[in-house]
Amino acid sequence: MDTSIAAPQGARETISLSRDLVQMEPGGAEEEVVVTLFNTSDVVEQYTVEVSGLEPAWFVAPVTSTGLFPQDEDKLVLKIHPPRTGVKAGTYPFQVVARTRDQKREYVAQATLELSGYVLYRVNVTPRNQTSSGTGAYRVELTNVGTADGTLRIEGKDDEGACRFKFPRGNEVLVEANSKREVPLIVDPKRKPLVGQNRDYGFGLSVRPVGVRGEPQTVPGLKFTHHPRFQTLPILPILKWLLIALLALIVLGVLLANDIPSQFGQRVRSASAQLCGSATWLARTPVLGGICPETAAQANPDRCTFALGFKDFANEQPRLVGKCFSDEYYDKFGNNMQWTTTGLLLWVKASNTVYFTERDNLYSYVDGKLKLLDGAGTPVP
Repeated sequence: MDTSIAAPQGARETISLSRDLVQMEPGGAEEEVVVTLFNTSDVVEQYTVEVSGLEPAWFVAPVTSTGLFPQDEDKLVLKIHPPRTGVKAGTYPFQVVARTRDQKREYVAQATLELSGYVLYRVNVTPRNQTSSGTGAYRVELTNVGTADGTLRIEGKDDEGACRFKFPRGNEVLVEANSKREVPLIVDPKRKPLVGQNRDYGFGLSVRPVGVRGEPQTVPGLKFTHHPRFQTLPILPILKWLLIALLALIVLGVLLANDIPSQFGQRVRSASAQLCGSATWLARTPVLGGICPETAAQANPDRCTFALGFKDFANEQPRLVGKCFSDEYYDKFGNNMQWTTTGLLLWVKASNTVYFTERDNLYSYVDGKLKLLDGAGTPVP
């Protein structure tokens, strides 16, 4: 097949266009391109005509076939009308091709379609109404159905100027043609009292393109309701906590006045156990001023063992500690206790210290060292 690229100088071309550049806006007025066919041969010729490079829905093609006598011409009209939506701005080269009936010769004319861009968008806000004791969270959905990518700027304003409008990801967002983006919005009242009645804040949003053609839009009729945590001042709960605080101060004062620290040793011994519940148990209990394990079920002289700090203490001071008499057990404060054949081992959780009571003596065991303590828990020189 032979393809005509250019006619000899001074000769007419077989196919030519009235314009090789078409500039228009999608959805705008229809543009026409005149296609001229000229039969340069010396015989009658039949030509078929087609357009390539453009979407079929963007144009109306001229008649697909025409016959010409030698040195005769015909003019065909190509009408271009790309739709307003579903088209992206840009440059689109296209061709008009004429072929002889026997398909042996092909003639091509080239042109370019330039589509200008614009932003055509929709704005949707969810939810439209919201109630909260803090701030309101909204989602702004931007859908660009135009032909060009565009940056949209969002701004919020309430009727009284009493709210701040925050956009965690920024209030300018690029929305590509035929796509959508979601922008988070936080509505924050400048005053958020804890006590009081509900207060409504009516507000709206304005959206406008930046640096590209497009119409600004507004979204009115949005609302945020601030709901205070308390409709009225909770007098009773406040009085309750004030009373508790007052009692705590009183108890602290009494403790300090009675010099509780000076009675440390006695308190440790008396708070670590309770009186036994049976005479048989009393007969087997080490003599510690009547103090013995919390319940008879805790006695296990035949199978009990020492562990952790109690084991270290017993290994270091076997004569003082003796053998275990009960399993270890914990009180409600997390302190650990275990009776021995000579006294009571006590681990105090708050200080991570092991103590041992033997009759009226109190010892501490820290870092492998045994210390005799006085009644206030102070080492005896």
